[in-house]
Order: sequence, then structure tokens, then C-alpha cells
Amino acid sequence: MTMNDQPSPDLPRRPQGFWWASSAGLAALAVTLQMRFFDRTAIPMDEGQLAAAAVRILNGEVLYRDIHTGIGPGIYHVTAALFAFFGRDLLVTRWAQVGVNAAIAICLWLLAARVVRLHWAALAPLGFLLLIVVSFPVLTMLNYSSLALATAIGALLVLQRYLESGRRSEGILLGVLLAVTALTKQNYGALTIVAIGAAIAWNRPNSALAGRSLLAGLLPIVGSGAALALIMAAYFGAQGALGDLIDATLIHLGGAQLQAFNNPIPAIFGTLPSSEPLFIFLYTPPTLFNHLMHGGTLFDQPITLFMREMATRISYGIPLFTLAITPAILWITRRQRAPRPRREAQNIALFSLFFFLGIFPSAIWSHLAFVVAPTLLGLAILLDSLESVARRRYENTRWVALVGGSVILAGCLIASIRIGDTIQGWYPRPLELPRATLFVTKHHAALYRGAIDFIEECAGPDESIFVAPDIPIVYFLTGRLNPTPYELTIPGNVDEHVIIERLDRAQTRCIVYNPRMYPEFPPFEELFPALSRYLNDTYRQSEIIAGVGGNWHGLVRREPAAP
Repeated sequence: MTMNDQPSPDLPRRPQGFWWASSAGLAALAVTLQMRFFDRTAIPMDEGQLAAAAVRILNGEVLYRDIHTGIGPGIYHVTAALFAFFGRDLLVTRWAQVGVNAAIAICLWLLAARVVRLHWAALAPLGFLLLIVVSFPVLTMLNYSSLALATAIGALLVLQRYLESGRRSEGILLGVLLAVTALTKQNYGALTIVAIGAAIAWNRPNSALAGRSLLAGLLPIVGSGAALALIMAAYFGAQGALGDLIDATLIHLGGAQLQAFNNPIPAIFGTLPSSEPLFIFLYTPPTLFNHLMHGGTLFDQPITLFMREMATRISYGIPLFTLAITPAILWITRRQRAPRPRREAQNIALFSLFFFLGIFPSAIWSHLAFVVAPTLLGLAILLDSLESVARRRYENTRWVALVGGSVILAGCLIASIRIGDTIQGWYPRPLELPRATLFVTKHHAALYRGAIDFIEECAGPDESIFVAPDIPIVYFLTGRLNPTPYELTIPGNVDEHVIIERLDRAQTRCIVYNPRMYPEFPPFEELFPALSRYLNDTYRQSEIIAGVGGNWHGLVRREPAAP
């Protein structure tokens, strides 16, 4: 890779080997830090839904036609391929996420190092590694948001190289990455495409594409992206599912998202409803929330209301401030940068601004974790620009910046290690299940093993089961089929009458039911009244699958009345 071909005095040319070696070292650091906690806990809803759907694909079912989801097909087919090659174990997807996180960190490093000094460039990847543990378990399970983030960040890096070199091969790769992003998470893909298109239109005259028309510069990108989209459309068309795909991922998704997941950004300076349990659950940084759940202190400090509120304000405030101030800083310092670093800093600011809009309509903390990563690049640009301004006035600024940057980077590493150790201690018990080589709490171990025991006793090996409303991990752990299209019965485009019809058609005997609905959603009986009545009338509670502090219910179909 070519770095700093038009160097400014502060960005000297470095040999190609340096970038390969630094990237390899960063990858090793990312893997090492994640090894402490990547296999801890199991996520019943998000992780379970992805794994269950991937198994159904391997069994010959088709997304959108046989399996309901509003998410693009990319993540499901990637997960199915991982299970096909490496075995059906959640540990496989956890390892994949370790790789995804390492790739994101490397892209952040290479992007930042092209435009700022190295001690500030390192802030972006090390800040992201800290984000992984702060947001646990959001960034430890493979999911559509993290994969789309990785391909979007990769697309930004390839864009910078394409504008630098003008090579059509890089334009083709850029189009493929944009298509994969859109086919993995629709809003991330749309926002990334808009950001990349705007960057090309803005900076083409100052790049290697200056001698080409805008259409000629876009042709390799549009051609490769459209080709991949057409291949996908042809596949689902041949399966009779193209109409279902369009309906599920484009037509119905937006309205369902706005209706069920409309959570605004919290007041940065105003009063926070910090005593409300739902607000605490949705907007508290996961590390603090987990400390509240598991007990203990954070860095030997008790978790106070002030700490929680400040953590929420800072979590949202820093990226919003960075997005607001970076364009002004780039304008003020525009003459201090060489042409290429100036162009690429502008592209980063543009990309970060558009990508952050992907937090809506549900601006909860677990969604913030994904869109905040690009703003780390803006933060590095901001700090580097402040150093440039200070250097013109004070001779010792360089050493002050080096020391200050080193302290910040060391703090990120130390915090990552200490929080990782704490997470490791929260989940000490091996689950020891064939499909989940993970470590969990005593509570989760009792629930998962109890659910498997209930299903093995209740249903034959080839019988279908049903799981409701938000614990589809039971399908994956038991290896049983779901007779309905729905892994989740939560707000969205879910037809309760289809579920009732499919359960009757299959004469499904056994159900695992979670009476405690996911906190963000209304009660199950309010969301699906007909299905709730059907379950009460058709099934009886056979067993309480008890955990520590909660339980699931084992339901069995009632015997028909004697004639």
C-alpha cells in the first residue's frame, strides 16, 4: 500500500513494510485483548436469531420466502457459510467477530495515519478496542451492524486509495464493498453510498480522477456494485423470494422501525430520566449497566447516579461535538495540510457525518456503539489540528503532544485490560453444550440446559418446536425445526395468524416460552392478543425451567377432548 505520496512536513513518507508490520501488530493486539472475553455469555435474541436462521438456510430453506427477517441477506449467508465450513457452534461466529473487529481497527489505523501524526492516528484503533469492552456484549457477537460497519470503513479506505491512484481495480473493489454493505444493513449501505458519492463529486477535481468525467470515475464503482446486486436478485428470483425480499427489507421495514424502535438521542445537557428502568437499560453504557447487574465497582469506584449520567452524556456528547466541530477545524487549518491529507480529512468528516445518521430511529447505546467508530477518526483529526495550531506558537508542543497522546493511548489499553478481566469474571461457568462452547452465568446455564432437557423429553428428534417471544437461541441449541417463518415474535411485520396456522398444521407439541418480554417492547399479550389466547387455550404449562432470578415455561399441547 502507498501511504503519504504527497507528504506534508508532519507526515513523512514511510516504507511499505512499516504499514504491513504496524497493521500486523495491531491485529495481534486486537486479538489478544478480545481473547479475555470474546467467548463470554450467550445472547438469546440477536445471536440466537442469526444462528437459527443460518441453520435453516443450510437445511434448504430460503430467506424471506421461508424465513422472516427485515435485514439484508448478507449476514445470514455469511453465518451459514461459517457454520458449513467450521461447524455449528456459536464459538465459530465469536471468532469471526474477533476478526471483524480486528479488521475495523486496522482500517481505522490506516485511514487515520494517512492524515494525522502517528500518535493521534493510534487513537482511532485503540479507542475502538476500548469501545469493544465498554459496549460488551454488543461488539463481541457477529451481527449485521458490525459486518456492515467493517465493509463501510473498508469502502472509505478504498475510496481514499482510488482518489489517490485512479486505478479502476480499486474502483471495482469500492463498488463491491458498497454493495455488500447495503446487502448487509440497508440504512448503513444507503448512507455510505451517499457519503462516498458526495466525496467523489466534491474531491474528484483534486484527485487522480481529475482527467475523467464524473461518470467515468463512477462507472467502475456502479458497475461492480450493480453486478453484485443483480447476482443477488437473480438468486432470490430463482428461489421465488425476490418479491418477499423487497417487501421485507424495503417496503415494510421503515414503518415497522419507526413504530417499534423510535428512541431519540438523550438530552446531553438537560435532565435525564435516570431513575426509569427502561432508560437505564437502553441508554447506560453497557459496562456500567453490567456492573449494576453483577455488582462490584468500576476501577474501584462505586457505580453512582452521577457516574451513570455523566457516562451517558459523554458517550453521546463527544461524537456529536466531534461531528459538529471537525468541519470548522478543517476549514481553519486547510492551508497547513498537503493536498492529499487535506482531501482525505474532508472525506473522513463527510463519511462520519452521514454514517452517524445510521443511529436513527433508535438512538440507544447499543446502536451508538457502531456509528461512533468513524467519529474516532474525526477526534484524531481534531487533536492533530490543535497540535498544529499550538506548534506555531510554542516550541515544546511536539513533546507535550507526544506525552499527552501516549498517556491517552496507555489509558485506553489499561482500561481495556481491566474491564476485560472483569467481564471474564462475570461469566465463569462453561456452558458445555455441543453448539455453544461458551462461558455463561449460573442463571443462563440453568436456563439453556433446562430448555434442552425439556425439549429432548417432550419432542422427538424430528419434531418441530416453537419458541416465543425472544429466545430463538433455543432453536439453535436444541437443533430443532421451527414450523413458522418467525424466529422472533416481537414488534415488526409478524403475522400472528400465520404462526397459529403453522403450529396447527404441524401439530407442534412443545413450546419454550419466556414470560419476561424484552424490556423495550410492550407485553406479549398486547402485541399478539390472538396468539396469546391461542397458546393459553391450546397448550398447558408442563414445566418451569428455572434459572437464578428468572425462568422460562415449558408448554405442551393439550390432549384433544375425548369423543
